[in-house]
Order: sequence, then C-alpha cells, then structure tokens
Amino acid sequence: SNFKHGVDHLHYDPDKVVWGRININNTLTEETYWYLNIGGLVEEMDMFLVDQTTGNVVWQQKAGIDIPLDKKEVQVGRTEIVKFPLIPEVPVRLYIRFNLKSNFSKQLFSYNTENFNLYNEKSYKWNFEMGRSFNTFFYGAILMMLIYNMMLAANLKSKGYLYYIIYVSTFLTFNIFLDGIVYEDFLRNFSRNAQQVRIIVAPIVLCSFIQFTRVYLKTSVYLPKFDKFFVGTMIVAGFVFLFIVSGNWFLGRSILIVMGMVIMLI
Repeated sequence: SNFKHGVDHLHYDPDKVVWGRININNTLTEETYWYLNIGGLVEEMDMFLVDQTTGNVVWQQKAGIDIPLDKKEVQVGRTEIVKFPLIPEVPVRLYIRFNLKSNFSKQLFSYNTENFNLYNEKSYKWNFEMGRSFNTFFYGAILMMLIYNMMLAANLKSKGYLYYIIYVSTFLTFNIFLDGIVYEDFLRNFSRNAQQVRIIVAPIVLCSFIQFTRVYLKTSVYLPKFDKFFVGTMIVAGFVFLFIVSGNWFLGRSILIVMGMVIMLI
C-alpha cells in the first residue's frame, strides 16, 4: 500500500507520536544491509523503507524496549537498532514512527536524535558482535574481584570491605544492564524496561564508593574536612536521586556524572 505520511524532519511533541524522515542518497553498486542505531529508551518504534518512485513500503520493522529481544530483527541488548536493505538504483526514504510513553524516553529523545549512528554490515559486526568477547574478559575480572573481596570481608569482618563489595556489585549491575548482556543471555523473552534499573543503581554506586573511601582512609579521624565533604556529597546524591525519580532524568544524570568525576579526582 502507498505510504501517505509525508514529513520533512522530526516534529517533537511530548504528548504525541514523533515522526522522522531520513533521506538516503543510494549510490551502491550491489545490494547490502545497513543498520541504524536509534539508542535510548524509546518504548516502541516502527521503521518504514519507502520506494520514492512508487511510494510503496518495501521494508518494515518494529523495535523498542517494550518488544522482547527474541521478537526483534536485530537482537542487540544494549540499544535499539533497525536493519534495512539498500538495492542499487532504487531511490528510498526511511520513515520512523516513535511512540514515547514515559517521561524518561521523552527527555532522552532530543539527545538521542543527535546521536543516531549508521553502520554497514562490517562495522555493525565489529561494534556489536566482536565487542562481546572483550566484554567477557572485563566482566570475568570484575566477578573474580567481587568473589575475592567477599572472602576477605567474611574473614576479616571489615566494614570497609563490605562497602567495597556493595560498590563492585552495583557497578557490575549497572554495566551489565548498560551493555545489554543480561538481556542477550538471560532475558531474551522480556522487554528492556528494566534498563531503568541503572537509574536506581547509579547513586548507590557513588555512595558505596564514598563510604568505602571514608572507612578505608579513616577520613573522620585524619581528614575531617574531607569527611564532611564526602558526607555532604552523599546527601546531595540522595536529593539528586529523588530529582531523577520525579522525572528530571537528564539533568540529574549529568549532576551525578560530575559528582562522580570530582570524587574520583579527590
């Protein structure tokens, strides 16, 4: 059927569906597939590849965090990617319909549109398939570190090691949801809505690291001014968390990142 919805660019209205159009200058000499990384936490989206000559939809695909991984054409856990073919000498346009249901997705959308990435088959495999082998070593090392420190905490009964265990475990949780490994390996039949776990975990990562630093360095005894600064930082992190939960995700996230960098430098 003919595709009648003509739009020239993104029309963003937080209370409505958003449509986008991407013009494609097709100069390829052979048929190949391309991958568009949408990113973010868009609940639902429909992609239509339209033949400009006939106005017919020649390729259609659904994606979004509400759709389980097993039901997607491109099964990547860490982001949202749509796949489409390009045929030589066939002029096409790409239309995308975004259904933004939550405050988080609405806030992130304007940021995501500035970071759309297009991959050919080779670059897609390198970025989203080959990279998994590197992540395996990283998470293996973190897991070994966690087990080792759990044994130390049990033997030494140290409060400092307890905070370090909380820090490492929440850091691991944050990253496995960020990279999507938990969906690719364990939750393939579930939606990616649990990605918002990162919002809850991020302040815990920061506060547990601060608490570990306070206990390990005994800042209350040797560095009382720094200790007061650390306590104040944790209180601010708590308010930032409430700020994020109330719907101001983007600003709250930026504040937490800056606070984390300052603490690391100190």
